[in-house]
Amino acid sequence: MRAYLLCLLVLVSSPRLMAQLPLKLPALLSDHAVLQQNASVRLWGKGPGSFELKIVGSWQPEDTLRVMIGPECSWLTTIQTPANKGPHTITFICGKETQTIHDIVMGDVWLCAGQSNMEYSSPHSIEPNEELRFFTVDKNYDNLPFAECSGKWVKCDSATAAAFSTVGLYFGRQLNRVNKSPVGLIGAYWGGTNIQTWMPGELFKESGLAKTIEYIEPYGWAPKGVASLYNGMIYPLKNYQLKGCIWYQGEANVDWDWDRYADLLSAMVQSWRNEFGTAFPFFAVEIAPWNGYKPVRGAALREQVQLAAQRIPDFGSIGIADLVPDTDDIHPSRKSEVGIRLAELVLKKIYKVEALQVDPPQITAVSFQGNYAYATCTARGVLRSNAERIGGFQLAGTDGVFYPAKANLLKGNRIEIFAPGLLRPTALRYCFENASVPDLSDNTRLPVKQFRTDNYPIN
Repeated sequence: MRAYLLCLLVLVSSPRLMAQLPLKLPALLSDHAVLQQNASVRLWGKGPGSFELKIVGSWQPEDTLRVMIGPECSWLTTIQTPANKGPHTITFICGKETQTIHDIVMGDVWLCAGQSNMEYSSPHSIEPNEELRFFTVDKNYDNLPFAECSGKWVKCDSATAAAFSTVGLYFGRQLNRVNKSPVGLIGAYWGGTNIQTWMPGELFKESGLAKTIEYIEPYGWAPKGVASLYNGMIYPLKNYQLKGCIWYQGEANVDWDWDRYADLLSAMVQSWRNEFGTAFPFFAVEIAPWNGYKPVRGAALREQVQLAAQRIPDFGSIGIADLVPDTDDIHPSRKSEVGIRLAELVLKKIYKVEALQVDPPQITAVSFQGNYAYATCTARGVLRSNAERIGGFQLAGTDGVFYPAKANLLKGNRIEIFAPGLLRPTALRYCFENASVPDLSDNTRLPVKQFRTDNYPIN
């Protein structure tokens, strides 16, 4: 009997004589995936502890990777991807189990994140494109970080494009058209969400940001709790190699954090880069004009996004105030142009397509002479107005009260501004209101950026 029990104990305790745990790959590592080209990318998953995992990329079948799975039953390794776009396969062999992911292409992977204006999608009649692929992260939130997310890679066609971010779609299409290389887009977005919910919770233990979470207005249709979407939709992506990120968010922060948004955005970008282990480029959209915000706060938040460029390396932003046909609509419809404008900025700054003109004209100097202000603007070619009367200018005296002003274009891209009835102005603003739509542009057709000379607090 003692010999029988000893034999039974050996059988039960021997992992090789029992059914092995299944090999589990994350949703991101699946058929039709896009992997960052010509890079050392991470592969990861779960499997039976103490087993050896063999990994074979079809581009280097003679070079088998070998990984020992630890007692926690998880594994992580890196593989060098080729410049050759493929398609390729990756085969995983573990004990008696073999899994192969098919139709993998090598290209550039971009994260598309934010709230409803990034999430916004609409029907598109477009040709199928094998080199443009989408992964939409299923919506998820929690107070603790998730190891994995749900979703699947799909190729671009009219049906899949209609279900993905329109901004992301046209951004990716433009990159693919110009670079002639596959583009993978990962969509992580949720309408109505504030920036705090996309940030790690530990960031708010610092006194500088703690005040931004003293009160967060709850919504019944979207999570706004600190870190809840970071935990559910960003943290699970951290092992995936990115080329960069595009960000369209801020509307949910106008009422409460318009004056701290640069701090929040800077902290978020740095935390993401730290978690992903790479300082990937980051590009943001300055929120669109809308007349539903409290006075001037929308303009103040756009200014904060511009100020973030002084703090965040490899960061850029685009203004879209000229792409808004209706300032009563917080979701302006011209999303394809937003995506293309983002793509052109990225093509210029990251891919070094020198022919593109992506820097908008801006006011660089202002002088006050008597009852007039004179602004000098950087511009390619000649400043022009698409309206009979140039709008958007305001002047204020020493009391800080701003009045609508009239403007005339002068030679040398100078602008003469005056406000009837206002004597000796001391401060100038241009398109520094929530719903201001600029009508001044230059040969690039980009609008003159919003501007102000004052630093009056925004209430």
